[in-house]
Amino acid sequence: MAVSTSQPPSAPGVVTQLARSVGFSKAYNFWLWAVFGGILLGFSVSRLRYLDFYGVFCSGPGMARGNMGAATPGECFYYLNLTLGQIAIRTHLWCVLPAALLAFGQFVPIFRRKALWLHRINGWISTVLSLIGAFSALPMLKHTMGGSTETQSMNLLLLVIFVTAVYRGIVAAKNHRIQEHRDYMLRAWSYGGSVITLRIIMLITSITMSYMGNWYVAIPCDKIEYLMDAQNATMAEYQAKYPDCAPQWSGEDPDRHIAVRVYVLEDDPVGVAAAHSHCFAMSGYVAIILHFVITEYYIRLTSPDRKVSKAIKAGETNGVAKKVE
Repeated sequence: MAVSTSQPPSAPGVVTQLARSVGFSKAYNFWLWAVFGGILLGFSVSRLRYLDFYGVFCSGPGMARGNMGAATPGECFYYLNLTLGQIAIRTHLWCVLPAALLAFGQFVPIFRRKALWLHRINGWISTVLSLIGAFSALPMLKHTMGGSTETQSMNLLLLVIFVTAVYRGIVAAKNHRIQEHRDYMLRAWSYGGSVITLRIIMLITSITMSYMGNWYVAIPCDKIEYLMDAQNATMAEYQAKYPDCAPQWSGEDPDRHIAVRVYVLEDDPVGVAAAHSHCFAMSGYVAIILHFVITEYYIRLTSPDRKVSKAIKAGETNGVAKKVE
């Protein structure tokens, strides 16, 4: 009697079981969701403390001397002194952070398969919040990270591509084009997630330029005074360190700007503000390009048309092999 030599199918691994439990058929899709979705989730959760605007985000001069707050050095100079700017940034934080948290769940396959009604409600809430948060950034463009032309154009580009992707995703969902809806929402949140990559690139670039030592940025003297005040510096110390700001403190030229060295290797908020102003736009453009290319590659890789094409090619290959046999 013949003895069967076939082995029983091996039990799926832990990762495979976990992937299937949340609805992923491929382990690599699960890993991509876990890593990149997890980064977006972690970043958003870590920023929830910013919702305490005066206690955490802008706890600088006028709130608690010697405390710079969690915002980029100098940014709260405008948020605390301009009513529209403060309304804009607070609206932005209160809308974008919850939207990102909700968006994380939207990309869990089992969530939309088992509870489609909840997926739709959650999606609409996330979409509305994200759009309000995106447009609330407009009043801040003039001052965000120095407000240079390249910085404003980068922020506008990010706004346009994010809103466009969300809009096209909504239209696709209305017309029951589910795969197209998924692709555009994936694009939208990938573009939104570029702000995380932006910060990594900006940090590396700022450190590199600090070592090079020959980069300068024009900073308003009143902003420098604000930053010095956050370090408990006296007026005499401010005047001694930045004598070129004399026309500003005398009232002769209230809008006086001076060149400040890009430098982040010391505890100097003025140098850090200069570095971030100088590197922000370039870092943003690079991050957007990276996220665009990677997202398009992933969408093409997981496209149903590509899977069908591969299946057809595999069938043709098997057919040829059988003929040869």
